[in-house]
Amino acid sequence: MSPGKLLPTLISCVLMASPILADDFIDTLNESASAEIEKSETDALQKQADLSKKYIAALKGLEEKFKSSGDLDAIIRVRAEADSIEKSGEVTSHADKSINELREKYLAARKEIVTDANVARQKVVETLTKAIREKEAALTKGGQVEQALALRKAGEELLLELSAGMASDNVAFDDDPRG
Repeated sequence: MSPGKLLPTLISCVLMASPILADDFIDTLNESASAEIEKSETDALQKQADLSKKYIAALKGLEEKFKSSGDLDAIIRVRAEADSIEKSGEVTSHADKSINELREKYLAARKEIVTDANVARQKVVETLTKAIREKEAALTKGGQVEQALALRKAGEELLLELSAGMASDNVAFDDDPRG
């Protein structure tokens, strides 16, 4: 079974099981969600590492071009860019046109990797939200309102914790209607 299918299957099993305490339910969800999130983050880190290697290789090719034209200053800037990527993964502020062209491609690809990781995390959070709401409804219908309330509290804490790792670049805040 693929890792992406594991969480929904596990949630279905947990929902059908006999009444479970809120903490046990949340612990089960947390374990499966954490495993999926860890896998997607590991994949993203591997993709970023691979991307950095490709970018450094492209910079080495650019360095060769500058060697043949005898542009020592440009070689120094290219090497500084490559060193910065190797050490921190961050780009420099050099404004060379040749470096900028490569850098823009690198940054766009890196942004896509981060976006994909956030989408994967969001899917896990959405799946958990649905499972928690379904369990809350089942508990409430069964007359276990205190258990449903405890589940909601624990679920909200878990969802907040799991959502915390997502980049918030695209969060749009509306104007406060209170003026």
